[in-house]
Amino acid sequence: MVKEFVFILLGFTLLVAGAEYLIKGASVIARTFGISALVIGLTVVAFGTSAPELFVSTNAALKGTADVAIGNVVGSNMFNILVIIGIAAFLQPIVASPPVIKREMPLMLMVMVLYIFLAFDGLLSRIDGLVLTTGIFLYLFMNYILVKRRRLARSLEVLESAAQDTKESITVRMAVVFVVGGLVAMIFGSDWIVENATIIARQFGVSDLVIGITLIAVGTSLPEVAATVVAARRGQSDLAVGNALGSNLFNVLCVLGVTALITPIQVSAKVISYDNWIMLSACVLVYLFMLWRPAISRLQGGSLVFLYCGYVGYLVYDVLYPFV
Repeated sequence: MVKEFVFILLGFTLLVAGAEYLIKGASVIARTFGISALVIGLTVVAFGTSAPELFVSTNAALKGTADVAIGNVVGSNMFNILVIIGIAAFLQPIVASPPVIKREMPLMLMVMVLYIFLAFDGLLSRIDGLVLTTGIFLYLFMNYILVKRRRLARSLEVLESAAQDTKESITVRMAVVFVVGGLVAMIFGSDWIVENATIIARQFGVSDLVIGITLIAVGTSLPEVAATVVAARRGQSDLAVGNALGSNLFNVLCVLGVTALITPIQVSAKVISYDNWIMLSACVLVYLFMLWRPAISRLQGGSLVFLYCGYVGYLVYDVLYPFV
């Protein structure tokens, strides 16, 4: 049992480190070939932050544990919207900007509804995967147009500076090593997590779905937690909220989309009838908080974290007393 937990921790470490080095290496290579910082930010960085979820879900689906693949995404989305935004608001009240309220939140809700609709028949087919994957390209293109049109100089300056600093300290040959090494690390890390989490689940009589929604979902969301806490402490509330919302969009459109393209995903009846609706309700609740007043208070942030703890508590209770 101890060995399995050790391998899970090592797997999470490889996932986080692999994603970080993948972003660093890919940024250097992109800059070397004259690709703008804007494109790097919308593609390389976006993929990097969703890479842990993507590798874990794809690996789980290929191993025949579809509940882990779905649970990872659903659990990560609930963790992002309840815990990450909740912690950020608890540290410092979050003031949501008009674009977040008018565009990003409604878009995220539409994506959630689309996923629930596609999964309602119990299967995410390759056609469903194509629909979701197309959505992520449309989302990236939309952001590219918006950023280019509005000329967000500050954001571009930050990206340019970061990319330039990285380029000066890392050679192209080293960058290639970073990319390859990052991908290998995430492949091994995701494999260790799925395999050992499944062993633990079966030994304790816990379903793959519960393990995916809790342990694996939290582990793959650790990069978002770190980024959000830093953003909140610096008073960058838009960045904190955008990180959580963007991660949810990528989890559904990219992670589930790509995974379904590789291999169709069976969606359990429990996910269809219960977990999907809890995830959607959590997103609607945060949106209502923003509509009520733009600032999400510390009390509201604490209540979001409390709701997540209550949800996990219910899952644990259901495992311990399944027939009560």
